[in-house]
Amino acid sequence: MFQQFLDGLGDLKNKPVALKQVKKILKIEEKSLPKNISNYFVEFTKHTSHKWQRKDKMIFIWTTLKHLEKQGRTDLKPNDDDWIALSEILGAPPELLNSKWIGMLKTDLKQSPWTIEEDELLNKVMTQKFISWTHVALEYNRISPIMRHAKQVRERWNNYLDPELNKCPWSEQEQIQLLQLVQKYGKKWSVISKQIKGRTENQVKNAYNSLINSYRRNHIQSLDSDEIIISKLLTKLDPPLQQANASTPMIQAIPTLQQQFIMQALLIERLKGMAFFAQFPGFMATQQQQI
Repeated sequence: MFQQFLDGLGDLKNKPVALKQVKKILKIEEKSLPKNISNYFVEFTKHTSHKWQRKDKMIFIWTTLKHLEKQGRTDLKPNDDDWIALSEILGAPPELLNSKWIGMLKTDLKQSPWTIEEDELLNKVMTQKFISWTHVALEYNRISPIMRHAKQVRERWNNYLDPELNKCPWSEQEQIQLLQLVQKYGKKWSVISKQIKGRTENQVKNAYNSLINSYRRNHIQSLDSDEIIISKLLTKLDPPLQQANASTPMIQAIPTLQQQFIMQALLIERLKGMAFFAQFPGFMATQQQQI
């Protein structure tokens, strides 16, 4: 299919790409695109479902630009039909091509705050069922004037718009549950957030850091590790836990070798003293009364 596409380009095949204009939109550093594009395509087919290399991106950009140029378009804004056509030409899923294109856009979308209109569009899109966030982003970008990455769409929904999101202050019980889960899983926020209803990864991480930092501010001279702080906070937050710990028999620590020598020396001194006083009348009788 790719060869048919090349044959159908005619004179456009050898016409240089206006990279100066393209660089205003896409994040590319190359000063020129490959001339013998056919050789690049052989390697491109090996990476369509893996991490793309530099050559993969170059042939993708070249093919997309030539596809739009063939239609007399200069807007450099491929639509759904374009991705379907390019999918047939390049042999890669249209969702993948769309996602890669968005990822190369020069506009730093992360610096562009979400608007009320965008939130409304995303809410509308999420009334449908999708198999992945890539598909959600595709549908969103189809109707939105501002393009967003799939990751941005996912984080906007999960952290702000999801109606099941709990935005209330953390209850004491939630704090206890959070600390216990950190003891169990460590700082695996994605795992923990799934076990605390209505709380996102960011909420879980921020709540934990708030608890730990608050303790450190109130105990400036403390060098306690996070693990020790968690135990102390749980004891403070959960009285039953404190009672359970109090009722648990204490295991006495085994004295060190140095401590054992000191104890033996004190015992010997005590026995020497007893031997000295034993020669005086009434000493043994006093000791027997104490026993």
